[in-house]
Amino acid sequence: MEVLFILVVIVVCIIVATKLGKNGKSSTASRVTASPSKLVIRSRQTQKIIDDVAIQLLVFEVSNLLVIGPQKSSCLRLRMSDETNGEKHPVLSAFEQLQMPDSAIFQSIETLPTVPRDKIFHLDEFQQFCAVPIDGLIFPRSGNRTIRACLELVEGNQVSERAEALFQVPNNILGYMDGAENMERSQELGIYLALHLAAADGHLGKAEAETVKKWVAGILEATEPEGKEKRRERLNFILKDAYEKAMTTGLKVLEIASELESIATTPIKYEVIELCMNVMSTDGSADPAELRELEGIANQIGLDSARYRALLDRRLADVETVHGGTQGDLASLLGITPGMDKEEIKKTLNKEYRKWNARVSSDDPAIRKRAEQMVEHIAEVRKKSI
Repeated sequence: MEVLFILVVIVVCIIVATKLGKNGKSSTASRVTASPSKLVIRSRQTQKIIDDVAIQLLVFEVSNLLVIGPQKSSCLRLRMSDETNGEKHPVLSAFEQLQMPDSAIFQSIETLPTVPRDKIFHLDEFQQFCAVPIDGLIFPRSGNRTIRACLELVEGNQVSERAEALFQVPNNILGYMDGAENMERSQELGIYLALHLAAADGHLGKAEAETVKKWVAGILEATEPEGKEKRRERLNFILKDAYEKAMTTGLKVLEIASELESIATTPIKYEVIELCMNVMSTDGSADPAELRELEGIANQIGLDSARYRALLDRRLADVETVHGGTQGDLASLLGITPGMDKEEIKKTLNKEYRKWNARVSSDDPAIRKRAEQMVEHIAEVRKKSI
C-alpha cells in the first residue's frame, strides 16, 4: 500500500509541474507595473483508483501566481498545521518525499518554470500544484481536523508572497499525540498479554518471566530521567499483578486485548505481538496451546493476518521444536482457517510444503530439523483434510 501512495505522489507531482509549465502564461514584463490580486490557495478532496484500490487525495490548487523575470529559481512551498479547537500542531507526513529536511513534518515543494529577462509567468486561474494521499498524512489526534494550509512563493531565498486556507479533514485513526498519551497504557497491556501467553501451557517458567522483564527494562531505558522512578514503580506493580493473575484466577484476555486494540497505534501492537512471540520461543519450542493463544491475541488486537503469518513463520524458523498437538492445532499452525474449502486447503498446504521442503537441505542442523518436523506436520494434515 505504501508503494501505491508513493507512486501517486510521484506521478501527481510530475503532472503538476507539467501543468504549471503549460498553463502559465508567459509574456513581456515591460508593461507590468503592479501585481494582480493576492496569491490564493484552495483545497479539495477527491479519489483516485490505482490497481482497484481507492486512494483518497487532498488536492491543492493555486491562482493569482505571478513571477517576473529574470528569475532563475522559484518554487511553491506548502506546509500544514492542525488548528483544531484552537490548538496548533504540525501535520506530519509518512512519505520522505513530502517531509522537511531531517524532520517528519509535512512539506511540499514544487519548482516553477525558469523565467527569463523581460518575461513573466502568470497563472490567473486555479491550477492544481500538489496532491497528497490523505492516508499518508499524520495528524495529532483522531476525529474531524481543522487544517491550515500555508503556501509560500519563494523566489531565490526570499518569500515574496504567502497565502493561507482553512479546511476540514476527517481522521479515523489515532493521531501521534493520541499514540504518545496511550503509549504507557499500551505497554502495560502488553505485559499482561505476554504473561498470559507464558502461562498458556499451564506453566510459567523463569526464562519466560525474564523475557518480559527484559522488555520492561527496555521501556525504562527509554523513559525520561525525571519520570523514570515513577514509571519503574508502576511497571513493577503491573508485572506482579499480571504474574499473580496468570497463575491463579487467570487474566481477562478479551478485555485486555480489546482495550489494546482501541488505544494502541499499529507499531505498538506489533511490538506487543513480537514480545509474545519472544515469550513463546524462549524455551526453544512452539507449544500448540501457546500458538492458539498467540493467534487469538493477534486477531483480537486487529493485526493484519498476512503480516502476522509472515512474522510467525520467521519465528518458527528460529525455534528448535514445533510440537504437533491436535489436528486443529496443526491446521492452524499451517495457516488453515475454519471455512476453507478443500481447494483452498490444498493451495495453502502446497505453499507451506514448498517453503519448508526448501529448508530440509539446509546446512544448519537446527533449521533442517525444524523443516523436517513441519514437512511431517503438513503430510499429516494433508492426509486427514484432503
